[in-house]
Amino acid sequence: ILGSGMSTKMWDIVVDHAKSCKIGGQMYVYYCNPDRAMGVLFNVVGELLSVLLKGRLVALDELTDTLKAFYLLPFFCFSAFQY
Repeated sequence: ILGSGMSTKMWDIVVDHAKSCKIGGQMYVYYCNPDRAMGVLFNVVGELLSVLLKGRLVALDELTDTLKAFYLLPFFCFSAFQY
């Protein structure tokens, strides 16, 4: 949509603008298994909000860097469902 010639500076400007907009409370969750016990929650601009582990919401600051990598990397290939 924005073209392949976007510079890093232009992306920073776009992201900063998106973060300054009023976005409301709508969230999206990406699930990693059919029973939907594990997932990650994002706002409408793709900002990671928290992790769903075994049906429990966990704040990102509660996870070590190792656990963040373990739980978050697999989510790049799963479908999104509105939460």
